[in-house]
Amino acid sequence: MSRYSAKEMGKTFKNIFGWTVDGEQVIPPKFSFPDCVWDRVSYFSEGFEYGLTYSGCLSLVLAYDEDDCKKKFDLGDPRPWFPVTQEFKQWRDAHALREMEIAAVLLYLK
Repeated sequence: MSRYSAKEMGKTFKNIFGWTVDGEQVIPPKFSFPDCVWDRVSYFSEGFEYGLTYSGCLSLVLAYDEDDCKKKFDLGDPRPWFPVTQEFKQWRDAHALREMEIAAVLLYLK
């Protein structure tokens, strides 16, 4: 594993498992993502207000099959589709734990 990828894996583990305790309060991780990830999470998580399910949102954010996701999105959301950028694809496909990172941020997003 290269030094760069080891550093990235460290961020990934903090994003998923970086819980802290302050007195009696449990605090979820402070998520550290590139802007291209935050943009997708923010855009699609708005759908929760309109009945989008957790698994549906996770699928749309990750968009492994972009054509299929776009069709599903167009059925229930009047907004334009948010295309997957090359930068996001590179981030998403860097290692297998990226899906867990997105899953965690969608659970604890405020």
